[in-house]
Amino acid sequence: MAEVSRLSTAGGAKQIARYNDAAAGKATWLYAYVTNFNDNTVGRINTDSFTYIGTALSVGSGPNGIVIDSTGTFGYTANGYAGTVSKIRLSNFSLVSSLTVGTTSSSPYWIVIDNTNSFAYVGNQATGTVVKINLSSFTTVGSALSVGSSTFEMAIDPTSTFLYVADRSGNVLVKVNLSSFTVTSSVGTNTFPWGVAIDPPGAYAYVSTEVSGTIDKINLNTFTTSASITPSGANYPLGVSMDNVGKFLYCVNYITGTVSKTNLNTFTAVSGTVAVGTNPYSVTVDTTSTYCYVPNLGSNNLSRINLSTFTLSSTISVGNAPTRAAFSPVAIY
Repeated sequence: MAEVSRLSTAGGAKQIARYNDAAAGKATWLYAYVTNFNDNTVGRINTDSFTYIGTALSVGSGPNGIVIDSTGTFGYTANGYAGTVSKIRLSNFSLVSSLTVGTTSSSPYWIVIDNTNSFAYVGNQATGTVVKINLSSFTTVGSALSVGSSTFEMAIDPTSTFLYVADRSGNVLVKVNLSSFTVTSSVGTNTFPWGVAIDPPGAYAYVSTEVSGTIDKINLNTFTTSASITPSGANYPLGVSMDNVGKFLYCVNYITGTVSKTNLNTFTAVSGTVAVGTNPYSVTVDTTSTYCYVPNLGSNNLSRINLSTFTLSSTISVGNAPTRAAFSPVAIY
């Protein structure tokens, strides 16, 4: 098996608009969406009440990656066992269609979307390739691009100029020019890079390394490794996510069932961790940087951490083997 990519939005403004709608008598919710790998479904969470609501939606086999477009109209899941990407209409939580992006053995686990909602990029983990999707026609564009030996998490810079791909087996971060859809260069990391997050200015990328247990800081202007630290309690760190202003980075520790925090201003580990569930797989900060959500693969639940206090807020049951969470940036009526 195998981030949801971080969605940068004007979260505060959207929250204000949402509450104005509520005051006007409109029923409105902000939803989180979670992929349930073994159920082949996507579930919805009401973020106000932090409850798992309704019936989960069936998508392709082995959904892992999930992204939401910036208008909150569609969501997309990368289905690793089906070799497909599923398109979901969020207004009525229905499956629109599915697109073949690989094979059942190529393992398309990862998906990110550019900031204009024009293209999505899907990482085929087993073949080390990336597939480009035109979202308006929901068709693949050209041939798959070879980026290494095993494609793991990916992130797009704020200007949608470059895509950065963790090549786990190659121990490198790969840089892809999106206009030409070609590999431009790569930079070495510590052992088994997994998660990738980029700060809001697009100056640095932060890469978690599963076996070395580090966070590597990559200068994106020079594309060189700037520094590396070991977060508090690091033990097979996997998914990473950053707050909206790029002040703190959060990372899950798969073995110990905890979340670590890194101060990005000083690039130092924040003391202590937050215990969540069994085998946390990823972490996603919400659109207002109030909470981060952690799907726990081994305990079939979702933990929510209060970021201001860095404490566990609550945990709820979801589907079987949850892997990723993503948020609607707008209210759904």
